[in-house]
Amino acid sequence: MGAAGVGWGMSSTRSDAEYKVMRAIDLFHTSHGYGPSFRDLAEEVGLALGTVHAIVVSLREQGKVTYDDNRARSMDIA
Repeated sequence: MGAAGVGWGMSSTRSDAEYKVMRAIDLFHTSHGYGPSFRDLAEEVGLALGTVHAIVVSLREQGKVTYDDNRARSMDIA
């Protein structure tokens, strides 16, 4: 998505944790040129690995995040 936060600012229906995870994905991708791992995200947002995984899966189901199960570091903002 490019510039951090453009197009997906806080809304009343998005939880704070979802926002933090989406922002962390975008910032990581922008600064490194590839997507973060689930562990990278967990460390960045200060949540348990399982919690981050559940949030990312939910965001993926909502069409807000994409990643390929068979390709490392493919996570990005949709």
